[in-house]
Amino acid sequence: MPLEVNITNISQVTYPVDVYVCRDCPDIDCTLIDTISSVPATITIPGPYSGYSSFGVKIIDAANCEYCQTFQGTTTTSTTTLNPICQSCDIGFDFYDTNPIGVISVGSITASCDPSVTDYVIGWYGPGVGSTTVSFTSGYGTDYIGDYLYTHPLTGSSEVPIVAGIYTPVIQKIKLNGTEYTDLNCFNSTVVDVDALTCINGSGTTNPYYSHGFSFSATTSITPQPVVTTFALDPLKPYFAYSFKGEQIYDDLKITFFGSSYSDPIVLEYISMGTNQTATDFSLSLTPKTIKNTNVSTFFPKVLCLTAITVNNGDYLEIEITPNPINNNTNWELLCECLETFNCELCYDTTIPPIKIIESSIINQTYPCDGYRVEFTLSGCNDSDIYRYLNPIFGQIDGIQYNDSIVPFIYNTVPYPITTSVMYYNPIVECGAQYNETYTPNCDVPNTNTITYEKSVVLGEGLILMTFDIYSDLEHYNFAWDSMYISYSGNPTNPLDVDFYRFFNLRIPLATGSTQCGDLTGYENYNIHPSATITTGGTGPWTMSITMPTITNSLTWGSCDVGCSGFTNGIVNLVNDSSTGTTNDILFTSNTGSKLEHPFFRWRQLYVNNSVITASTQAYQIQIPNYVNQTIPYSGSPLTIIPSLSAETCDLSNFNLVNSGGSTNLGSYTWYMAYYEFRITSFTGDFEIWSYDLSTSPIPSPPLNPLIKIYENIGGIPNVIDPSYFI
Repeated sequence: MPLEVNITNISQVTYPVDVYVCRDCPDIDCTLIDTISSVPATITIPGPYSGYSSFGVKIIDAANCEYCQTFQGTTTTSTTTLNPICQSCDIGFDFYDTNPIGVISVGSITASCDPSVTDYVIGWYGPGVGSTTVSFTSGYGTDYIGDYLYTHPLTGSSEVPIVAGIYTPVIQKIKLNGTEYTDLNCFNSTVVDVDALTCINGSGTTNPYYSHGFSFSATTSITPQPVVTTFALDPLKPYFAYSFKGEQIYDDLKITFFGSSYSDPIVLEYISMGTNQTATDFSLSLTPKTIKNTNVSTFFPKVLCLTAITVNNGDYLEIEITPNPINNNTNWELLCECLETFNCELCYDTTIPPIKIIESSIINQTYPCDGYRVEFTLSGCNDSDIYRYLNPIFGQIDGIQYNDSIVPFIYNTVPYPITTSVMYYNPIVECGAQYNETYTPNCDVPNTNTITYEKSVVLGEGLILMTFDIYSDLEHYNFAWDSMYISYSGNPTNPLDVDFYRFFNLRIPLATGSTQCGDLTGYENYNIHPSATITTGGTGPWTMSITMPTITNSLTWGSCDVGCSGFTNGIVNLVNDSSTGTTNDILFTSNTGSKLEHPFFRWRQLYVNNSVITASTQAYQIQIPNYVNQTIPYSGSPLTIIPSLSAETCDLSNFNLVNSGGSTNLGSYTWYMAYYEFRITSFTGDFEIWSYDLSTSPIPSPPLNPLIKIYENIGGIPNVIDPSYFI
């Protein structure tokens, strides 16, 4: 008697239905047996499947919903119900954008038969209908860790940038009520059609000057892969502005032009950015160029000039971001915009000096101990593409001068208020408490070492205990402490010495379990006085304990020792609160050896100056790196410069080029927009304002360009000496 499967019911299908017999589910060695239009139906199992201990029956209905069920080969199944799980469980996404711009944007898997879907893997096939290429995998849950790249939901900063085209999500694995199902094509009728970015379809960003933006975060269990998206160009808009943030763990950005007038792709930009880069290097022979930002929030903005390139309708840019290949804890942000023109003009084109003092705003404020501070307001330009698109936000970039002081005034419709520092006609004692960042606080390279961190309060005093399964990690922390102590410990035993009042800053990454220290990691910082006791021990595992002694203020200051009492108490409180507080208590284990390259990365000290502070300078300048102003196309393998297609965004020939940077191409074009020096001339608060004649040079350059007095206030009576500096 032949082996048969009698199908008496199929739940929620669209006829006709193709029936396959397979070696195993989901689709191993399948053969089309029949196409049925109704049930009941009898399927005869042919050889060699009938000789196997088990086999699968797979159905694909007219809506392309697919289901496979396994049967034992020793018993004829006389009646059965095939239950396509996609429909019977109503499998779907809680959010599903079927026509996004430049990204895959979907939520989490839901199913009516299981209120809590905890584990699944999805393969995204495309671009193209019927594509057999998996562009990337996504998923959720711990059972399939290592099988997927990105964690659901893929929304917000977890949206995945991707090349324009049609993509089909296929559930590779899913567990519903404890049962695993594989290769479910539940979304074939509702594919994702990703549009390219264009000059007119941007939805806006948190920065009003860029219409397109991606803020991408992904902590994955496998090596992160490059993400690529497409930007369709407008031939009438030959300027492409971008601003990239690589945060701590460096990521690479490559922008490549594909044009019908050129046989080969043309690389317009290729940079690698992060605080863990060794240095900034714009050498023309280097690809990618390296950018070391000094703050994880710093952006690197640039405007690519395509005026030397023939751009036709249908030409496009391919924007590729390659996450760090070593650390899978990556975070980056990209903003972009295309422009018809780029206005390089600023106030300096029409008026000298460009930024003037509003005379009516000048106020001389009195402070204790015959101190004076002048408050005033500067005018500003009312329009500036340089401000909009060449403005690194939230910090500086190591090795280059890039508009460090552009933010306060260049594009302000409301005049910008300024105050000088406090000035004194007579000598004073002035205190401060300066942070000295000896090292950039970057994560060390992840590994498989185990480190347990604990901070607690024992007998009223803080104690940090670290346990290591690898001796080299103990050496790492011990060496870091010794290096800091030898160089910066001051006088840790004598509270009557100013050098006693200081602390070292220990930073511990809160990367627990298998999470790597990276862009998304939080930290706990501890302020440890140099009088701490360090104890090491063990033979494997090894331990290191750090006491956190409290200190008291034993110094006496006079009433005109400016800031001294406050800064001394500030140091004391920071040390003691870090020691005795409990909000910074921790206890966790890292299985990835999470630590900083330099765990004791900075120190803070009380300092005292005996000085005469009779002047205060307020200076602001435009600073545009030479490389930022250049668009240097490359092509071929290895990448070779194409000089004929190179261009400059602005003509900066009238600027001053400083710090040429040699082979690293780190020069910057500079133009001072304002330079005002305030001088106290008597203990009663008489003062003067001096400036340079900026009409003869873009920078102050004595003696050829000496300071000139433009204003004085004697006995409370103002006198404008040169009205060209005031409005």
